[in-house]
Amino acid sequence: MPELPEVEVVRTILEQELKNLTIKDIFIYYEPIINGNVSDFKNALLNQKISHIERYGKFLVFVFSDVVMISHLRMEGKYYIKDKLDTTKHDHVVFLMSNGKFVHYNDTRKFGRFEILKRSEYLKKGPLSKLAAEPKDISFDSFYQAIKKSERAIKTLLLDQQVISGLGNIYVDETLFLSRIHPLKKGSRIHKDEAKELINNAVKVLNKAIKLGGTTIRSYTSSLGVTGLFQNELYVHTKEGETCPVCKTTIKKIKVGGRGTYFCPNCQVNTKIIGLTGGIASGKSTASTYILSKGYTVIDSDFIVSNLYQKNQEMLSEIASTFLIDTKDVTFKEKLAKIIFNDNNKREALNKIVHKRVYMMIEDELYKHKNEPIIFIDMPLLFEVAYQKKCDQTVLIYTTREIQLKRLIERNKLTKVDAKKRINSQMDINDKKMLADVVINNCDSIEKLHQQIDQFLEEINK
Repeated sequence: MPELPEVEVVRTILEQELKNLTIKDIFIYYEPIINGNVSDFKNALLNQKISHIERYGKFLVFVFSDVVMISHLRMEGKYYIKDKLDTTKHDHVVFLMSNGKFVHYNDTRKFGRFEILKRSEYLKKGPLSKLAAEPKDISFDSFYQAIKKSERAIKTLLLDQQVISGLGNIYVDETLFLSRIHPLKKGSRIHKDEAKELINNAVKVLNKAIKLGGTTIRSYTSSLGVTGLFQNELYVHTKEGETCPVCKTTIKKIKVGGRGTYFCPNCQVNTKIIGLTGGIASGKSTASTYILSKGYTVIDSDFIVSNLYQKNQEMLSEIASTFLIDTKDVTFKEKLAKIIFNDNNKREALNKIVHKRVYMMIEDELYKHKNEPIIFIDMPLLFEVAYQKKCDQTVLIYTTREIQLKRLIERNKLTKVDAKKRINSQMDINDKKMLADVVINNCDSIEKLHQQIDQFLEEINK
């Protein structure tokens, strides 16, 4: 399938050969290849001079005085320039030029399409109006926002021409390898720095491929006398079973969105994110500490919150102005707790201030540890804030409400009334039990808690 570099090579050669030539006749052998009325197509182009030829993503645009002809090569479209009308069964459109040459459009699968649009509006209407910018031109913010809001695999997103244009299967695989990103990683998990790497590496890969004339492999061979050489530079695409050029691990092939996808499982780790949660005083922190002692990375959202309260002056100022409270007061946290545990709206207001910053710091931590196969995120309000959507699996440390109450009164030296208020401020632990993928019962001894955790860790490492 011709991708951006191959189409750019075709564009360059066609422009060299056809610029300022006039179309004298058109022969159409397969009418469905024309979008719109065939007679209108012919009438719009006959006796028209080609001003120049542009490319947008994988689309060729033949520009005339008042109209443009958009050509999409799709899977196997090719152009040949011949001295005579010498058609094969796969030649579907032929243009006779004013220099006596014949331009044959050849397409084995008949997937390619032609379309005529007014020159004044071809970027506002038709297929190009929906096309995103290509890597060298795309706005970082628009690209990052498009992938960040998606739960689709990053491989699928990079192939979506409305997200970023010009990248096909070959060059997406190469870009992901250079960026050390697993093709199945969800768009919503891509860190800002990774998004920058994706754009930079895509530009490098495409520029090098254009310089080398594109890629000539079994699925697409160029025409017009061009043989691409970029296939000699491929790191992973088509290299299943061979060794990674960086780490010598065997390259694997999987299907992503129906497309054959090549990657190095060592350089491009598919990190499993496990959300660890529990009700207040359920023993979640004890479980978290034990998991950490077993050598796993645990991102502790409570620790992040504590750091924010100590160091983030911007957040403290926002809290002070919202709740009319002096954040420099040594009893500030106790006063804030009384405010929010007695008023749901104020608790929600505080969560909005704090959580957005917590999420950003969790993302930074995930990026730091992106080469680890398993990462735990310890988050008390995992289900309340719907963060389970960002996890591959969720684990609940469960105990009964009666045990919760008893532990909380003893641990925090609270009255029964205040302890109940704090428990009630969270989702009921039995509701959390219904949402969790795995439930670890912590109604017994710490030894039994550890045994259950060991069994779970053994299971996820199989």
